[in-house]
Amino acid sequence: MAETRTLRGAGYIRVSTADQATRGLSLETQEAEIRRYAEAEGIQLAGVYVDKGITARKRLDRREGFLRLMEEVDAERIDVIIVLRLDRWFRNVYDYHRMMNEHLLPHHVDWCAVKEQYNTKTTNGRLMINLRLSIAEQECDTDGDRIRDIQDSLIQRGRWPFGSPPSGYRIVDKHLEKDPETQPHWEFFFEHLLLNGSVRAATIAMNERFGTRYEYTHTHRMTKRPLYKGEYRGIPDFCPPYLTGPQWDRMQYLVSKNLRTSTTPEGLVYLFSGLLVCEDCGRRLVSQTTRTSYGAGIYYSYRCPAANLNRRCPNNKTLSERKIVQHLLGWLEDHLAGYIAEYEAGLRREGATPQGNAAAIRAKQERVKELFIDGLIDITEYRQRMDAFESRIIPEPEAEAGPDIENLRRLLHSDALAIYATLTREEQRAFWRGIIKNVRVYRGVILDPPTFL
Repeated sequence: MAETRTLRGAGYIRVSTADQATRGLSLETQEAEIRRYAEAEGIQLAGVYVDKGITARKRLDRREGFLRLMEEVDAERIDVIIVLRLDRWFRNVYDYHRMMNEHLLPHHVDWCAVKEQYNTKTTNGRLMINLRLSIAEQECDTDGDRIRDIQDSLIQRGRWPFGSPPSGYRIVDKHLEKDPETQPHWEFFFEHLLLNGSVRAATIAMNERFGTRYEYTHTHRMTKRPLYKGEYRGIPDFCPPYLTGPQWDRMQYLVSKNLRTSTTPEGLVYLFSGLLVCEDCGRRLVSQTTRTSYGAGIYYSYRCPAANLNRRCPNNKTLSERKIVQHLLGWLEDHLAGYIAEYEAGLRREGATPQGNAAAIRAKQERVKELFIDGLIDITEYRQRMDAFESRIIPEPEAEAGPDIENLRRLLHSDALAIYATLTREEQRAFWRGIIKNVRVYRGVILDPPTFL
């Protein structure tokens, strides 16, 4: 008589936070039920594999316990897998059949549920499994929709619907407020970034000043979140901002241009790297250095990268950094006050131009529509009136982003120009990047005025 082989079994248990709280399916409860079942059926339980706080709809490659279990299946160390219920195992048809075809069927491994009866050997049994999985999938998606609806409702009322607040904030009565402990960190970070244009440099400076360990990837993600100008999912004034609207726009420009610190391995600092634009071809001038033959001095200069590359640009002039500094400092001293006055006068002149009337015309069209609905005018007259109003619409003029006049006015009334020569090269670079967006250069000639931030 042939000896009956003892089945080698493994348990699989899973909970999400909601399951633990509302359905009593704790890890301990599931494991105890699986062990009792294995003992009653004479199955030798090799181990129990756990996924804690993982929903059944997450990708399989994010379920660590499940992946370890499949490794045991592929090594043919398991004959049967035991779960409490099918929904602890899977909640969608696709993942279930993928697991069956890639792992269980090739290695002749079966599975069973302690609280439910399924037959994987018959057509009707497999149909029942598919039906139960489809229902579980629909329930899971419905729960997700319901949760998103609740979250959207909370967000519309200015409440934060998630567990953890973003960096720099804390949750008070379900609303976001600036965190007094970390607020100085992020105020310093954003101020440094706006001045220097480098996320990495701002991160390093913040960590050095406050003894923190923020990573570049984290701070770079923060620069992309409108939350820090007080906006969330298109809702303005959602939370206290760290940045004004113009500051946010300026930060987006700096980050998009990736104005990193241009320092060579020898520690050389280029004051205008990324700021000089060739008027001929639109490329940004590249920096270069030459050591003088009469001493240890270094000559800094800039040139168009396309000038010597197949001669694709006629701007073959090299521009010395010293000449750029002298020109810009002289221009700021002699012409900045006039530039500010002229710009503000232009704003006053624009204020006298006709404003858009689209809102008023749309209101009149609505009244015409009501007359038509009430039967007081026919379709011909309705169309004539609507077309007449449409032709009278004056669109709102598009607002163009201009320079930060307040920043320039502070520069005008400060002693920054007088003390410029006493600054380090790092500080001088920060000075130019804090006020200038770009400087146009035409064949060795600097064109005025510079484009200010």
